[in-house]
Amino acid sequence: TPAEAARAYVERGWPADVASWEAIAATPTGDERLIGDLVRLLLLPWLDDSARAFQAATEGHPMPSAGSSQVVTAADDCCLVFVDGLRYDLGRRLAERVEARGCRVTVGHRWSALPTVTPTAKPAATPVADAVSGQELGGDFTPRLTQTGKPANAENLREVMRSRGYQVLGDGMFDAPASHPARGWLETAAIDSLGHTLRIGLARQLSDELNRLAERVVGLLDAGWKSVRVVTDHGWLLLPEPLPKTE
Repeated sequence: TPAEAARAYVERGWPADVASWEAIAATPTGDERLIGDLVRLLLLPWLDDSARAFQAATEGHPMPSAGSSQVVTAADDCCLVFVDGLRYDLGRRLAERVEARGCRVTVGHRWSALPTVTPTAKPAATPVADAVSGQELGGDFTPRLTQTGKPANAENLREVMRSRGYQVLGDGMFDAPASHPARGWLETAAIDSLGHTLRIGLARQLSDELNRLAERVVGLLDAGWKSVRVVTDHGWLLLPEPLPKTE
């Protein structure tokens, strides 16, 4: 079933993804092609088999509907931190970094919205997901706000969050909660955008991005938030040379 496939990845699958990008990141420049070929040789059959097995699982066991997913929320004095494209293996590496800085961490997982692209999946990972509906697939896959019909883009989602009492933070702003109790929302890190521009070169940037993100999380706690909940929208595939294409 899809749930069993997810559990297998959470229990023993994600280290393969970690090993692939960490091997590439640690490779001397002169050996990039050699190590890239080895990573592709090992990773591609696993990715393909996993994808086909998951497709077969969904034929007999449909994916959960949007209404069955719990909305992401913040408790009192908790700040939600949204990181685009923080796939599960990066989340585990982030947890290790935050724990090393003296924090208590728990790691969870949930299904992404479909299609698993930022315009669709990000609204579903916000505390106002219940105000969003996707009736049809537009050209950019962006759903709409149910009450106004406006696109559920970053600006409009933040407006709804503010109307529900969320404090929207931003890079360059003071991170402290403005009141007590408070609920915060912050969008940070550049994993997704770097992946689009650097492609396989993203592997060498991931460790630095995770370190910066860990420092931001600790900084929020130091600024007065009692807890921080990091959320994301979708995963991705990273493979040397192009991915195989199926029409």
